[in-house]
Amino acid sequence: MPFRRKILYYSLMLGLTLLALEGMARLAYYAAYGQSYGGGPDSSMQFTPPPIAHKSFNDYYQILHPFYGFAGALPSNALNTMPPRQRRADTVVVGLLGGSVAEEVAPYLQRALSRWFAANRLPPQPAVLNLAGGGAKQPQQTLLAAYTLLLGGEFDLLVNLDGFNETVLSAGKAPREGGFPFFPRFWQHRVGLTGAEILLAGRIGVLRREQARLAAARETSPLRWSGLFGLLNRWRQERAAAAIIQLSHELTAAESAYRLEQHGSRNWPAANGEMWTEAARVWYRSSLTLARLAELAGADYYHFL
Repeated sequence: MPFRRKILYYSLMLGLTLLALEGMARLAYYAAYGQSYGGGPDSSMQFTPPPIAHKSFNDYYQILHPFYGFAGALPSNALNTMPPRQRRADTVVVGLLGGSVAEEVAPYLQRALSRWFAANRLPPQPAVLNLAGGGAKQPQQTLLAAYTLLLGGEFDLLVNLDGFNETVLSAGKAPREGGFPFFPRFWQHRVGLTGAEILLAGRIGVLRREQARLAAARETSPLRWSGLFGLLNRWRQERAAAAIIQLSHELTAAESAYRLEQHGSRNWPAANGEMWTEAARVWYRSSLTLARLAELAGADYYHFL
């Protein structure tokens, strides 16, 4: 057979083989997914599970603290200001404790006190030291006041704006999530990942990038109109998605495994009624201790419910 005819013959056979593979791939795609392959983006290819975001809780405005749990992330936050505020002859220092309500009330209290002092022609200037924080609950307030005093902080007035959350946050969600009721709120979500969890999270990140690359290839590759390319692309995306789901389950299981620094003591009442009673007792003892701390520090104490 002449060389030119051989080239033509083998080219024809290759073309027919590729055409057959393309047809079989399109049939397989339709059989597997119930739709014809058309190339380009496919809105039905939603394989990625929800992002794992539980480790970033409050990172955007709160930072961990080794003694009272967490504080506002801004350097200007009173909890991050060192050394702590001390008494002066020309200033009345008002320490404000509590949760998110107290945190939001602080600037209004500062303005109200300033106006009242000015109207009554009192020489000292009031300075409200905002020691409150969103989600704070007892015994955080008491520990925070004690820590501030131990570092040399002083108050003329100590105000505790107390409420329902200061008790119920201890007996509500934390025990159901496996957290110690008297750790700071969401503590099990605030502490860092272990080495094994970081590796799992890293593998998930690599697979997510692979998914993104495959999705982009389906839209931009010169072969995107090929059924064989589409079948292989989708199979690889599904394989990556299955691996992400499996690793996500492993990561969740690793995080839920008991760790003392994350979940605290297990020796606490399991029954709901007993937990509410114990939460009330801790709140009660914390409130009395806070009043005694203020008395020892020579500050007037005001407890608002």
